[in-house]
Amino acid sequence: MRRLKRAAGFTLLELIITFTILSLIFVMVLGALRLGSRSWERGEEKAEKYQERRIIFNLLSQQVRSAFPYRVKATKAEPDYVAFLGKNDSLRFVSAFSLKARRPEGLVFVIYQVDEEKSSGKGLKIYERRVLNKDFMEETPEQEQFINLIEGLSDFTFEYFGEAEGKGETGDWVESWDGKEKKELPRQIRMNIKWREKKEELERTFPGVVSVPAYLYEDRGKAVVRTFQRPVVPRR
Repeated sequence: MRRLKRAAGFTLLELIITFTILSLIFVMVLGALRLGSRSWERGEEKAEKYQERRIIFNLLSQQVRSAFPYRVKATKAEPDYVAFLGKNDSLRFVSAFSLKARRPEGLVFVIYQVDEEKSSGKGLKIYERRVLNKDFMEETPEQEQFINLIEGLSDFTFEYFGEAEGKGETGDWVESWDGKEKKELPRQIRMNIKWREKKEELERTFPGVVSVPAYLYEDRGKAVVRTFQRPVVPRR
């Protein structure tokens, strides 16, 4: 009987080994749960940032799509011109859609400006106010008057598409567009947003092409609106 009781029990060494194995399994399971939780949080954070940038891009697209070919009367012996000045890292134009106002306020003068911060990368700022005077295109607002829209970007650029003058020719994308020279707005504007969550991760892009329906102001006092608004396939 004594031999049977000894065979049915566990020795202290066996108990220590068993508890050690169970502890290791518990630690592995807990680590896997923590890793899964962190991965889930990172995925949620990336999705949230992507959705945030998408919402901002949709608002920018609506404002750019509502661009108006506002005619500025020149003060010197120069012809009138369209209020539009687009560069690779900035954009000045007049729009019928305001991002700041809760209700329509008429035409607004808008400035998009891409700035580079040493710590957070590049960011997009916006300045907006109503069109009140005739010299608004020459204004240089203070940095405090700008509103930060997007931060932490690796790059943000603008490109402009204009149709060719001759029949049978195709237009091309350019990095600048001056309303004083062109006398009209570009047919389309492309905004390229690039960012990465971490340095070791791949760069993510969010390209978008926005058509500008009203591109020319006639002498009869109305804007010309074209009916063809399908985005042109970008040419590289």
